[in-house]
Amino acid sequence: MWPVAQGICQSMAVQLQKKGQLGAALTWVIRCKNPTLTSRLADKFLLQYSVDREPSCLDLLENLGEEMLLSDRLTFLAKYREFLGERDAAKAARLLTTLVESQLAPHFFWPVLLRDALHTLGKSSDLSLESGQVQQLLGCLETMSAMQLGRSSKELPCSWQTWSKKEEDQLRQLLTQHLACAVIREGGVSCTSPQKLSRPMQRVS
Repeated sequence: MWPVAQGICQSMAVQLQKKGQLGAALTWVIRCKNPTLTSRLADKFLLQYSVDREPSCLDLLENLGEEMLLSDRLTFLAKYREFLGERDAAKAARLLTTLVESQLAPHFFWPVLLRDALHTLGKSSDLSLESGQVQQLLGCLETMSAMQLGRSSKELPCSWQTWSKKEEDQLRQLLTQHLACAVIREGGVSCTSPQKLSRPMQRVS
């Protein structure tokens, strides 16, 4: 009986997905326990968010429990929802570095994570990040920059085309400041303001 029930759940998930009812589709796809279909649907959630920046079906994602382990992409989606709901800047920054380090995000979602880093790290001068955590964000930024070299905008994912040189420069400078602060702190010296280590960030023309 399970193959029949699984087929019905999968069929319902596909139909609802085509209608754009992603929340209902996710409910059915979890029931059919199909990791591949679950990952595809999670990607649609992430793609939708990368376009309109409006997280959908947050309650459903919040109550996934062990079901989030059905696929790596669903795990990432659930943890990203947790990041969005975190009000404490330091905790949010650590969650973000964990998401980047996991390497579970699809490439088209990288600009979203980097913009989140720019916003989150700019909230406070002392988020108590470790140097390794800052380096994870720097590594993501450098990898994305390297992948953009020598490619026309048409060859890049749509979400990458909106990532600007101004944002890249601002984030690189901000990460460098936080990295310097982390290194000093790990060396036993108090550092409460990375801005004191260099000139204030200038607007990039």
